[in-house]
Amino acid sequence: MSNRTPHFDILGKCNLGVFIHKYGDNKNTVEAYNDRMELKWVQELPLPSNECRVMQLTLYPKELAYFYLKPTDDKRSILFYKAVTADLSSNLQRNAIDTFSKPPEKISNQLNVKEAANLTYFMVTKKKEEKNDNLKNAEVTIVNKDGDINQHHTLNIDQSAAFQFLKWGGIDNKGYAHLAVKKDFKERKRDGRQDYYIIHRMPPDSSSSQTIKIRFENPIFEEPKFQFDQANYRLTAAAFYKSNKDADPAKGYMFWVYNFAKDKTVLEKYHPFKANMVYRITGKDTTKHDNVLYTFKIRDFINRYDGGAILVAESQFNNTEDVDQQQTNMPSASPTFRSVKIHYYNDIIIFSTNPDGGRDWHSILKKKQVSENDDGFYSSYSKLLTGSKLRFIYNEEIFKKTNINEYQVTPTGEVNRKSLFNSGNQNIMLMPKLAKQISSNEVIIPSYKKNKVSFLKFTY
Repeated sequence: MSNRTPHFDILGKCNLGVFIHKYGDNKNTVEAYNDRMELKWVQELPLPSNECRVMQLTLYPKELAYFYLKPTDDKRSILFYKAVTADLSSNLQRNAIDTFSKPPEKISNQLNVKEAANLTYFMVTKKKEEKNDNLKNAEVTIVNKDGDINQHHTLNIDQSAAFQFLKWGGIDNKGYAHLAVKKDFKERKRDGRQDYYIIHRMPPDSSSSQTIKIRFENPIFEEPKFQFDQANYRLTAAAFYKSNKDADPAKGYMFWVYNFAKDKTVLEKYHPFKANMVYRITGKDTTKHDNVLYTFKIRDFINRYDGGAILVAESQFNNTEDVDQQQTNMPSASPTFRSVKIHYYNDIIIFSTNPDGGRDWHSILKKKQVSENDDGFYSSYSKLLTGSKLRFIYNEEIFKKTNINEYQVTPTGEVNRKSLFNSGNQNIMLMPKLAKQISSNEVIIPSYKKNKVSFLKFTY
């Protein structure tokens, strides 16, 4: 976000409307909008003082719950869970969760709060890292939706690895907390497999924790995306993989499944990219070049109800160019240059896998977005699932009068593209990456133009 804009979170939709949390400059406010996205009211979030730091907000149909750090007089901090009515007028609950030896501004970057998909549990993770993000220890507290502490776990980090990094954390609908730690053993260089993970699975009661060891068969091109398959009670992962640990490009995609009921890995499938797909994207003759991709990364990962999965990958890369700043046609003995960082967000590939991990279909969504020195502020896409269709909304160009386009993808991979409207006519500029789906047929996409943040609702 530009430093001229307030920080915000799209909280979702409740009985009183669409809620937006805005924060910054020691202020925390909640804005409520009606169905036409007209502002109904703005209120301060109930906090003991402006020095408190909000860590997480969760919106329920009739209430708002949040975690915040409160400073103490002796320069420590206390983490509280608080619930209020949706109109912020009445307190419902306030519980102290933990106490820390540092003030909020020094401890907040070590803390993380995650919510379960059904909003019945939270996990609070406190990590201690040394230089280079090397993980030394971690503590996890499981909290239920009433603000009660279910269980506290101290993560036993095996120090035999040269380095280990916390890569993912999440809590499932049954209250089991999970942390994925990537281990870097120097001896693994001998067998060429560079991707070794430990999943720490911590229950919401006093029963023993579990460790799930993952050693992928092929080197991973990027960090895998882990996700809960709540419908089938599984942990799944997806990633691109490489031909060997020293290779640069991605050779294909993988899908991995761990079944909690069976307590074992039940699926690990690898699929090389097809030659015709690579040709459509790169235009290179695949008889003379390998079927590999350099700039694509998996952005989204959706578990299908039947046990299959949808993987969404996008091409993204940056270039730095020196641009002549000479403003006149007069010759200059010493031209001046400025460095410009060019951001490219291009095509999208969607891969669908069957429940057995086999190939189902793939689709290519063509787009080209180019911008300068903005970290892709207006680039990429908004994704939403409406009924049986996947929809991708994006700015056709990074330009103040760009068309807002939409791709629709059916369950069989058929693609339809249409233009929705022109942003210049609406005086908006969408920020697609910050969108949030708030119901089965609604998505909120923020806009930033002329120093003004606004919010658009798309309804299907």
